[in-house]
Amino acid sequence: MEFRFRKAIENEELYLEYQPILELKSNKIIGVESLIRWKDSVYGNVSPELFLGIAEQLSLYPTLAYNSVKKALNELSPVLRADSDFSVAVNINAYEIQTKEYLDYLYDLCTENKIKPQQIKIEITERIELPLDELSCFASKAKTYGFSISLDDFGTGVSNLVWLTEINFDVIKIDKVFTQSISDELKQEMLLAIMSLITNLNRTVIFEGVETVEEFNFIKNYNDDYQVQGQGWYFYKSLPLTELLHVLGQQGGD
Repeated sequence: MEFRFRKAIENEELYLEYQPILELKSNKIIGVESLIRWKDSVYGNVSPELFLGIAEQLSLYPTLAYNSVKKALNELSPVLRADSDFSVAVNINAYEIQTKEYLDYLYDLCTENKIKPQQIKIEITERIELPLDELSCFASKAKTYGFSISLDDFGTGVSNLVWLTEINFDVIKIDKVFTQSISDELKQEMLLAIMSLITNLNRTVIFEGVETVEEFNFIKNYNDDYQVQGQGWYFYKSLPLTELLHVLGQQGGD
């Protein structure tokens, strides 16, 4: 698999899909999350967690990081230019945070594609095992460029509560573990506690992994009190660019 992955990188066989993020009041797609994919003729659809790990082992992650964000902004630039409120979320790892040139590169891509930096949401997850002060410094620097910061997978780690006070963020993404457990009384109480905790922070909340009408109706009730958005298979799976453009075209015609 490592050999085939190296060849896939060389031949630019990896591609992107985009999972829509919806504003729950209007059910309108207001942004997407960019997701990298690899479909191999032998191994089929390979998990991103697996091939990203391989990329790090083979020292190919930097190439992957730069190429994927460049591809995302190039592909989505017409949509982003047409609607200044539309956004794209990009996932990063420790490499991007520790590479001083990354934010400059991302900003230059925005300039080249005539995209506002505010339309780029950088997602930071607790799986990034770096000191909190380093994450906080990166987030603050990113915001000086105009980028937005999302706290991804919120609620799954013990340090998340500290993140709320130490990282200058714009969006909280509630992990699907909570979203998909609203029928569990204990987890529902935990979710309510999390929502109560952030009630005065005036930040956007995105519920990840919405898959059922029960989950949708539960989180939609928060629209009056929070800036709530949703993402998950209940709305859309991740879409190739052509399908995304088709869906957005239909939305524009409604």
